Amino acid sequence: MDDYDVFVSHASEDTPAVRKLVALRQSWGHKVFADFRDATLPQASTNDRVDAALSEHPRNVIRHCSVFVFVASKHSIRSGWMPWELRLADGAVGRVHIYQMDNTDPSKIGGREYLALYQGQRFSDKDTEAHLQRVANRAKSEANNATQMEAALHGDRSAPQFRLTSNACNHYGHCI
Repeated sequence: MDDYDVFVSHASEDTPAVRKLVALRQSWGHKVFADFRDATLPQASTNDRVDAALSEHPRNVIRHCSVFVFVASKHSIRSGWMPWELRLADGAVGRVHIYQMDNTDPSKIGGREYLALYQGQRFSDKDTEAHLQRVANRAKSEANNATQMEAALHGDRSAPQFRLTSNACNHYGHCI
């Protein structure tokens, strides 16, 4: 399984704009995962072939990313997959950031109030590069997933050494 610097969660209606964002982030040197770059996911969704086995793929990718970016837009409010991906990322990665694509504040919409939990991790076009560079650089020196955190906690000398920070706990206070 490849490791990614950034996993981008977005509504399918936002794909044209997100393609540009992904290309820009890659030009800054980030390894970015977006579902439209993975033939399995959009094809399965189009063919209504969504099952437990298929859901394991994004779950594994999210576990191998350093930063999770939720693209907030007027379309993301209606997405059923994005909250599921966000929940996985919050528990597995802990580094959840909200990219504000338009003026829609999804945390003000009924059923999406939980997005207010990430108020301090919001960014937009004006500060995208600086924000991503800061969080990606920080992630390189921190444990990124449960396996790395466990190794760091127990002093496993054979595992890469990372420092544990408050990011080892998700936004609900659950530590991994």
